[in-house]
Amino acid sequence: MALRPCILSWLCAIWADAMAWVEYSYYTDVYLGQEIAEEDFSLLEERGERFVDYITGGEAAAQKALDCVKKAVCAVAEVWQKQEKGGAVTAEKIGEWSRTYAQQPDRAVCRALLEAAQIYLATAGLMRTVGWA
Repeated sequence: MALRPCILSWLCAIWADAMAWVEYSYYTDVYLGQEIAEEDFSLLEERGERFVDYITGGEAAAQKALDCVKKAVCAVAEVWQKQEKGGAVTAEKIGEWSRTYAQQPDRAVCRALLEAAQIYLATAGLMRTVGWA
């Protein structure tokens, strides 16, 4: 029994939406990213997708093949990773190893995420929520 064309199209659309917008090879070879390990990339990439789609008012999902959208996702993923590690390093000590991180309020984190994406999206006309951070 063959699948009807409309059902097959629907299944293909669901599968395509479930695929990552950015592959790890794009992150390392095109974006030239080095901050995120391959095993951590899928989670951070997903967060980057959601944030970029949010700040573009849903436009990014429709144009996820554009380099500017992919690069924005990569940039946001790197900011997410930095926040998960504790934020920006403000001090390090070698003897009796120590590291101090800047404590950023939520507003500063939102601003960092927005600025990371804005570099790539603003010139493409995809920014929708500017000035909220």
